Amino acid sequence: MVGRTKKELAAAEGISASAVSQRAGRDGLDLIVTS
Repeated sequence: MVGRTKKELAAAEGISASAVSQRAGRDGLDLIVTS
């Protein structure tokens, strides 16, 4: 998961990149994804 972009995560999860961004902002996933 390390180093993956929101677009790649969205593709893996079958959701839109904007949904990933919204979820990441809401849940703080950016900290998880980038760490």
